[in-house]
Amino acid sequence: MKIHGKAKTILAWVGCLSLLGILTAGFTGFDTIRLSGGIIEDSGGNTRITISPTGTNVTLTGSVDFSSYVNKSSQPSFLAALTTTISNATGDGTLVPVSYNSEIYDLNSNYAPGNPATPSAGTFTAPVDGKYYLTATVYLTDINAAGAATLSIRIVTSDRTYHKYFQDTAGLANTVMSLSIDAIADMDANDTAYIQANAAGGSKTADVTSGNTTSLVYAYFSGSLIN
Repeated sequence: MKIHGKAKTILAWVGCLSLLGILTAGFTGFDTIRLSGGIIEDSGGNTRITISPTGTNVTLTGSVDFSSYVNKSSQPSFLAALTTTISNATGDGTLVPVSYNSEIYDLNSNYAPGNPATPSAGTFTAPVDGKYYLTATVYLTDINAAGAATLSIRIVTSDRTYHKYFQDTAGLANTVMSLSIDAIADMDANDTAYIQANAAGGSKTADVTSGNTTSLVYAYFSGSLIN
């Protein structure tokens, strides 16, 4: 990529040095680029994008053809697993913060692993305002309820709680249950999200179990910024 003319001045002016890399990644006809006077031209001298800064605002106009996918290395996205069982955590209605202590990936370092020994919740912090897709699975074992049992899993964010509720009217005795939930959460910068789960209707003998192997993940918390 070649940048000529007033490129350095313009890039500093609009604060978008990385913008050219994003705009041109995967676009056709950009083997040579000339930026002069706020115009991005292709190798044939055709105007492809116009940058029009006005005060603190920048307007981009033009059209491009995509020929491949664009990866955003700093896009918030994470996946964490629970690798240590939280024993005798619930069964009597206690809400347990699920620890998800092992990061599988965390592209922008926005996830803080929990501590199963406490237990404390594994927590995601949104770096920017946006809509975030969040999903989690909890693996409960040793549920011992003689009568009706109720189970729940929750995504708790700074603004609201997303709650999924399960009931077994026949009762649960030494039962294993996998609970899952997902939501598209509206989060502001510095809002947090974590997972809670519980079982009620019996004694406090239910475990929040890791159940993971090297190739299977039973208990996980994941999320990504989608827009």
